[in-house]
Amino acid sequence: MMKQLFALICSVFFFSNGAVVKASGTDTLAHALLWKVTGKNLQKPSYLFGTYHLMTNEFSKTVKGLNKAFKKSNIVVGEIVMNSELSSQLMPYMVLKNGTLDSLLGKERFDSLDKALKSRAGLSAMILNKLKPTAVYTIFVTTELKKSGLLESGNGSPMDVYFQDHAREKKKEVKGLETVEEQAAILFGTTSLERQCDLLMDYVRKGGAESHEQNKKMKECYTAQNLNCLSGMMSSSEFSDAETTDLLDKRNNAWVPQLEKWMPDNSLFVAVGALHLTGETGLITQLRKRGYTVEPVSTTR
Repeated sequence: MMKQLFALICSVFFFSNGAVVKASGTDTLAHALLWKVTGKNLQKPSYLFGTYHLMTNEFSKTVKGLNKAFKKSNIVVGEIVMNSELSSQLMPYMVLKNGTLDSLLGKERFDSLDKALKSRAGLSAMILNKLKPTAVYTIFVTTELKKSGLLESGNGSPMDVYFQDHAREKKKEVKGLETVEEQAAILFGTTSLERQCDLLMDYVRKGGAESHEQNKKMKECYTAQNLNCLSGMMSSSEFSDAETTDLLDKRNNAWVPQLEKWMPDNSLFVAVGALHLTGETGLITQLRKRGYTVEPVSTTR
């Protein structure tokens, strides 16, 4: 359950806040979520797959060539390794070290939050009072997404969770590009508490409609496998340039050397959020600049 929640937290944070990819100017990418990496010093091909955490592996079954690419790989790589220790690793980063949410927000804003949570999500702000504003925000948005029908339910697991669980079933090695602690620190510690409060209350005031509409459009972009659409939607961000650098650019820059270290003697199946594939610092562009051939396995148009 915690693995699924963490996958949703990642998605909500990046996709619902007017996420942070900067469009790469005139560069365009083929309509594809699955990409093959060859050339340079590679003995075997590796694969990049862009996930969308609000959808389950049921959608991934529709991506041509994905099952074959997964079978060929001997290592499955995710943003983090999701395991039974995830809960204990994650919670310290979601909880306020000092004080409470009501003391951060003040009575007027806390009362507004409580009213919105009760009417729109069936939750009380008081039971979330020890959590950081960003943690409350993600729980709020996730609950509303479920009610709106934008969050897939029923059969299947979040893609990132599914690929790692399936890898273990097939006795494949699972690696993470960063630790849970590193990712949690970014998600819950990159922005100041004051800034987190502002983002949370902005969502309360907007009523969620704008966020839901954005998620609906983004889901349409994703199911069409249109990375250019995703990148274009994300070019206008509520985050500052410094926050953008911490949330995406620095992470992509750190991931590429990791991939270069693992790829020469292995076939990797790399499943990371689709936004990490796009833009000037995206994995596709960075690997191409380093001399690799990165091409779509199949395209939708």
